[in-house]
Amino acid sequence: MTLRRTGNDPLKTKVRALFFDICAKLSRKISPWRQWTRKIQQNAMYQVLLAVIVVTLAVLVTSYGSGTTATSGSASFNLPVEVNKTEPILDAYEVVEIPDRGKGMVARRNIKRGELILTDDEVLRYQPEAEEDPMEHLWRQMTNMTWEQVEEIQSLSYPPATPAEGVTLAVMMTNGYVAGHSMALFPKAARMNHACAGGMNVAHNWRDTDQKLYMHALRDISEGEELFTSYIDSKAPRELRRKLLKDDYHFDCNCPVCSLPDELSKKSDERLSTLKGLYEQLQGWNDDSLDGKQTIDIINRIWAVSLEENYVNELGELAAIASMVATAHSDLDAAAKWNRLATKWMGIAFGKDSFQVKMSERWIDQPQGHPAYGKKTAMVVGGPIDAALKTLEK
Repeated sequence: MTLRRTGNDPLKTKVRALFFDICAKLSRKISPWRQWTRKIQQNAMYQVLLAVIVVTLAVLVTSYGSGTTATSGSASFNLPVEVNKTEPILDAYEVVEIPDRGKGMVARRNIKRGELILTDDEVLRYQPEAEEDPMEHLWRQMTNMTWEQVEEIQSLSYPPATPAEGVTLAVMMTNGYVAGHSMALFPKAARMNHACAGGMNVAHNWRDTDQKLYMHALRDISEGEELFTSYIDSKAPRELRRKLLKDDYHFDCNCPVCSLPDELSKKSDERLSTLKGLYEQLQGWNDDSLDGKQTIDIINRIWAVSLEENYVNELGELAAIASMVATAHSDLDAAAKWNRLATKWMGIAFGKDSFQVKMSERWIDQPQGHPAYGKKTAMVVGGPIDAALKTLEK
């Protein structure tokens, strides 16, 4: 069963609604951009990243594209950043039948944390025009495929009782990943099953630079161990996670986190609920209801709870937020420490050759060149807790 993925994603939610309307012989339209915006609105971490980072990235990407030198504060930096692409080592995984899950991926050998497990090219993209029939939109793309490619798509999972005319859309709905401002189907990645929170051991991310999906190991994975990514924002109690996955993806989650004994599951639920609340508090820095030190205190609490829960997928972005907060308040010593953590953990989740890592490395060397430098009241905000710094040694 490879019922999928993009998290608590309004893009997927609306596509689902569209699909079932079509099954009822109704016609609906979908706006990928509006759905992507709703994803930002519903996820506290993305809201913080949007409000704090997007303006910075817009300035930088514009500068990268023009090949100019961007200047901010008292330092300048030459652009563009060079990114060296890596390729996955072959034979890292195989697709097998897994009891109670259908098909899934398992490691064929030991996989190191941060290793690139696979890259995948899209075979279908869901981005219909406003008045375009969504099924015809997908069918037209399939007319250029080989029969083997069509069979591969149709072999992926989709909800039971799907009418024949809706199979392709159903496959996209249950197996697609967000890729830029729309959704795409990646046949290799579609075989990876779901695990909640700390049960996931693989991160996925889309790179606009080469139009591929990348999947990296979040921790060391032993030979024979199943590979899991996450379909939802799983910072929620088990009961709510399972309901969401059942309603939207049509399976009963028995991942390592959902399968914990009740007492351990209760403690896990408490940690995940705490994380959700702390992420929501972070938005106070944007509206100045929190100062820099209070914000870093919250980030350190998130870090501690995340390590306890083994929920490490978001640590790189979290450190990047902290580095920007420290830089904005001119605490460059703290900013350097947070940037090192961001480089480490984004290298694990996004790849050492990723744009995100190259950006963090640049801010380590030239923190005063950061567009956020000095934008808020100068103060000592503080660096990472010891538990966070110790992860740099591993």
